[in-house]
This record gives sequence, C-alpha cells and structure tokens, in this order.
Amino acid sequence: MGADLAWPSERVLAFGLFLRESGFQIGPQEQRDFLRVLHAKPLTTLGEVQLLWRPIACHSKRDHMAWQDLFLRFWEPHRTRGTTKVSGQTKPSRNLQQRVEQAKAHDSQTSQQANKHSASGQTDARCGTGEDDTEKKPSERSMGGASTVDALHDRESQMWMPSDLNSLEQLARGIHRRLPQTRTRRWQSSIHGLKLDGRRTLRKSASLLGDSLIPCWKRRRREPIELILLNDVSRSMEAHAALALRTSRAFHRVMGARVFVFHLRPIEVTDLMRRDTPAVQERINAVTAGFQSGTRIADSIRALHSHRPSVSFNRRTRLWIFSDGFDTAPSDQLACELQYLNDKGVKVDWFYPTRQAPTSQAAKAASAMVSEWLPAHDFVSLRSSLLNLAF
Repeated sequence: MGADLAWPSERVLAFGLFLRESGFQIGPQEQRDFLRVLHAKPLTTLGEVQLLWRPIACHSKRDHMAWQDLFLRFWEPHRTRGTTKVSGQTKPSRNLQQRVEQAKAHDSQTSQQANKHSASGQTDARCGTGEDDTEKKPSERSMGGASTVDALHDRESQMWMPSDLNSLEQLARGIHRRLPQTRTRRWQSSIHGLKLDGRRTLRKSASLLGDSLIPCWKRRRREPIELILLNDVSRSMEAHAALALRTSRAFHRVMGARVFVFHLRPIEVTDLMRRDTPAVQERINAVTAGFQSGTRIADSIRALHSHRPSVSFNRRTRLWIFSDGFDTAPSDQLACELQYLNDKGVKVDWFYPTRQAPTSQAAKAASAMVSEWLPAHDFVSLRSSLLNLAF
C-alpha cells in the first residue's frame, strides 16, 4: 500500500470508477480532491486515508453506511469477509415425523436427479457436445441464505448511471428550446412591440405637461407550452416503465413538466421526480413494480381532465402518453376521451415500447386523435423519436 500511496493517480482513478459503479456520485472534482488530500501531507495508514476521503465521497446516509466496506474491498480485498443474506421470512416448526418424511423425499429426489444427469451425460458424450445443462436454464434470483446464483443479477433495464441521466437531461434541454411559445390574448409592455400602448404613453408623458410624448409599445404575451406526461405502469409495461419515468424526470427537471402514472387511475408523482437523491432510482423501480393486469387507459384520461381541477387542458397543453395501448375498457371509449382533448386544443403524442405501433382495438380506433405515434423501446429509439418530433 505504501507504493500505491506514493504513486496513486491510476489507482485513484480506478477507485473513483469503482465507487461510481457502486452508486456513488463521483466526478472529476472528487477525484482531484482525493489526490489533493494525498499530496497535502504524507499518509502512512489506510485508516487516515479512509477518514479524510469519507466526506469527499459520501453525500448521503446510504453512502456513509457503505463507505467502509467498499473502501476495504478495493484497497485490501484480502481483508474482506463473506456476508450472509437473510430473507426475513419465518417457517413453521416441524415435528420428528415431518422431518423423517422430508429427508426421505429429499433422498429420492437426489437419486432421481443423479440418474437424470448420468443419462444426459451419456447422451452428450454420444452426440459430441459438452454443453452444460445449467446454462440452458434461466437463473433464479435467490431470496437469502447460501446460493450458487450471483446476488448481483442482471439489472441492466433498471440500473442507470449518471451519464445516462445527463444524456436524458441534455435531450430534454434541446426539446425545450425547440418548443414554440403560444400567443395569448393578454398584452405586455415591450420596446420591440408594434402596437402603441395609449394608457402608458399618456401616463409617461404627463410629467412633460404635453410638450412631447413618450411612446410606450406593447405586444401579445407568449406563454410556454405546458407538458403533461402520462406513464403506463401496468404489468405489460413493467419492463419499459423505467425508461418512461426517467424521461419524465428529465423533462420535469428541465421544463417543469407534470408527471402522472396510471394503472386503473392516474396518480401524480411530480414531487417524486423533483427530489434528487440516491433513493430516487429505487423509488422509481418500486413505482413500476407490483401492478397487476387490467389497464384502464380511457378511464385514467377521463379522471385526469375531470377530477383534477389543478390540471388545465387547453391549446397550450401537450400530452405525452407512454403506453403499449392495451385497454380493458370498450374499444371506442379511448377514442372518445382523446377526441374530447382534441376539441380543447390539446395535442396528443403517443410513445409505444415496441418496434411496431400498437395493434389493439382501442389504439386503432384512437389513431386519428393522436398527432404522432413514436417508438420508444430503448434510449436510441426514444432519442430519435424526440428529435424528429414535429412541433
């Protein structure tokens, strides 16, 4: 470790990457602070480095709790010990007869599996293939205790790095600059206006006693478009709702969009999108889980514009729907609700999580009421759809 402390640049960069992969918010500034601490005075023990680096790397309670274990795991992997994962579930007690029956059943099952494996091994030997049967079976996630399955199972669709979230925010900023502003009936004072404001002109010129006039101009007030995002988090959208919610979070942070999720009824999650903490990712994952089938898209849209007076739908409103189009309501009900929004001047865009447009009866009946149908099955298709979106 002494050599590492004397020449720490490459190791510190690797340590910063290790912390980022573990969920820490580590950037170039934090890595420069790590090096600055090492160069400030000579350090001889890992304990001193750990105490001095902790306030630089830890930004939350979760970071402080995981800091010591991650630090020792990287710098002294030979000192780390194995841990036991407990599920917390309780089991009823068993008597002696039940234990004997379970042991017999386990022995018989073990012998059957051994015979099966021996037969399959002979078949593989005859066929000349050395493929393992365990690779053909999908891996199961363990709930606790000892297991041969890796606890860090694949969570590629749920784990998002800060670079991915920054890309979404940059995309949202570009869309925000392209969004047009709507002219209203109200006027506002402007030196670039083309209409003379007679009242303000007389008020400004009163101090001159009529010797001359000070012209004041006005123009129509322009207000930005109000964006509302409606995300489907039903069972059929469980694998795709994470991308939709993180896109909604980016647009809320950039332009203040309001975010709703629905299954049987709409629920506003704008406050959840506003907080920027390490727990937001797990909370978004929790929102997308636990829902059952039976999506009510039409009823959710009706509840959104009928029972929520704080949500205004007019010609300044843009509604983005993230859904696969499967609705358990009558097929013509969704078209009626979208037609009601179109009559109010709302422009509706539909993002679907598949490579082809939704083929459900409700989606086909409502195709004329939707301005654009856009694919959003991954980040690349979502980016292409947003860049090609007509405003």
